[in-house]
Amino acid sequence: MPGFARVVCVVLLVTIVLAAPIISVGLASENVIHDSWDVIVLAGAKIGFTHSEILVREEAGQRRYITRMDSEMKILRGSSTARMRMSNEVEENEQGQILSFRTRMAVSDKPVEMTGHFTDGKLSVRQTVLGKTKEFKISVPTGTVGPYGALRLTRERGFKPGTKYTIKTFDAQSAKPLDMNIEVLGDEAVDILGKKMVLHKLLVKQSVLPGVVIHEWCEDDGDALKTEIKQLAMVTFRTTKVDALRVASGAKVDLLKALSASCNILIPHPYITEAATFRILYSGASSSVIKIPSDAIQSVEPCEGGFQIKNIPQSYNPNEALSLPIDAPGMAEYLASSACIQSDDPKVVRMANNAIKGEKNAYKAAKALCSWVSKHISLKNYSVGFATAGEVAERLEGDCTEHAVLLAAMLRAVRIPARCVVGLIYGNGRFYYHMWNEAYVSKWVPLDATLNRGGNDWDAVHIKLLNAALNSPAPMLELTSLLPMMGKAKVDVLSLRYEGSTLDVRDPGKLSFVLGNSYENLPYSFKVSKPKRAIFDPANDPFSSKTILTVHSLAYSNAELTIQIEPVGFTPALRDFVGKLKASGKELSKVHYYKIDGRPAVRLIETDGSAKTEKLLIRDRDVLITVKAIGEKKWRKKLFKKVTRTFRFTDDK
Repeated sequence: MPGFARVVCVVLLVTIVLAAPIISVGLASENVIHDSWDVIVLAGAKIGFTHSEILVREEAGQRRYITRMDSEMKILRGSSTARMRMSNEVEENEQGQILSFRTRMAVSDKPVEMTGHFTDGKLSVRQTVLGKTKEFKISVPTGTVGPYGALRLTRERGFKPGTKYTIKTFDAQSAKPLDMNIEVLGDEAVDILGKKMVLHKLLVKQSVLPGVVIHEWCEDDGDALKTEIKQLAMVTFRTTKVDALRVASGAKVDLLKALSASCNILIPHPYITEAATFRILYSGASSSVIKIPSDAIQSVEPCEGGFQIKNIPQSYNPNEALSLPIDAPGMAEYLASSACIQSDDPKVVRMANNAIKGEKNAYKAAKALCSWVSKHISLKNYSVGFATAGEVAERLEGDCTEHAVLLAAMLRAVRIPARCVVGLIYGNGRFYYHMWNEAYVSKWVPLDATLNRGGNDWDAVHIKLLNAALNSPAPMLELTSLLPMMGKAKVDVLSLRYEGSTLDVRDPGKLSFVLGNSYENLPYSFKVSKPKRAIFDPANDPFSSKTILTVHSLAYSNAELTIQIEPVGFTPALRDFVGKLKASGKELSKVHYYKIDGRPAVRLIETDGSAKTEKLLIRDRDVLITVKAIGEKKWRKKLFKKVTRTFRFTDDK
């Protein structure tokens, strides 16, 4: 999951470039007619800068305009810093016609470079990745202008409120023509470099950033001194060179959490869910912009304010799989090698063949590749912005995006159609953006190499939002349709299915209740009895709080017992939690390991200063259930003993 926050950084960097009214380059200093520095602010933190120039030169009696923008962003994540750099250069004539361009994007150790020249009505483009060059041509619509031409047209149109117009221009980073739709909103006072300035406010929408609304504040010459994208909590504004370079040390912005989606409940045992129904609500974009796939893995229906998604139970019979190599109709784009998914890279091909060991069954081969990627990418490195499959094959490090691009490349290398999937995955009370894969083996099957758990490792808390082949020259732009949703979404869980039984979580009172002397919790599948003269005080909603039950003893007035639930995932052993308690400086005594209904458990006494707590820790799959009693020693021990010896699980493990 953390890896996708870095993808968002890259998309944001591309967005900054697209939002800028000027892009530029450098020649002799005497020809510079514009030189400016802007600071980039994300969620209130300064994270980078842009440096823009416009230059003019005479060539064969013709005037040429050369524009350039250099951008840099740094995001601190833990002890690592993700650093991303982008440089664009565009040359155009006096009419604004594009003559050439070049770009360089460094979001990992291996930069991607592109150059292009306008000939015979088309742009001839060369893209270089990992030392390999690919050439292609793109058509540019008549009337398309470069960045300086766009600036000139903005000046000519003027700034009368209500004026609307479209400029056809060109994005060098993606090598794509784009429409820039502009509306003049009026004049507004803005603080720039410590001074109050009255600037023209524009509303700008770009065709390559669907649903993203950009506001710009411009001077009379069209130079934007401030831009803002409220949906992404991103602002750029004019500053000095000294100040711009000062903020380049980076800022600690937890994008992963800032862009995540809230959830209405704490989902019990999320990674063993068979099916689920969700309602995703969001603001700031229409369903015409965000189109969530509906297929054999999930069904999607629009609802007021968003979508309702039903994740369908997944199972697959390996005997139904196609044999390798697969040559199915309509799968060409999912078998192609690209600048991001280098399935023809010799190292990728060799690793893929070694991983499948001659297996011809497509499903078994796909599972083997998923396990191989999960096992061999062992170093989690958050300093990489977004590595290509070829780079991941060399370094074998990274997070969810690196797992996904490498697995896609290895699948394609053995002729299994593969695509990357961007979506949400549940973790500790929220849904986080994540990337995984789907492979076509006779139908599309999901694979998550980051969270690979072996066997049928799928669960219903993966919500797919976008399928991506990642074959374009700028693959990050394939993900921009999700930008309006990021940081604005809320996920309501409506139902969950485990082992054939469905829980309707819209009525929590039916899922956690007291019946006679017993308390039963259906989501976490356990029950416990209370001693005489005690009161059960269950949480009104078993999903809303980690503390789900408190036992007050009337007989032992100086003691109280609580039962708490903590989601912990699959990896930690119970001894690891005891180790954490020891590391916290608390003294532990009378530590006894045993089992309750087949679940590992440990009883202990925790001393913190003069206070002592009786504890029972039970590990049930992906949660830790903690029973603890505090109070006067005699009554604390009695209450703890009477309650814990009645603890029983109500399902088969």
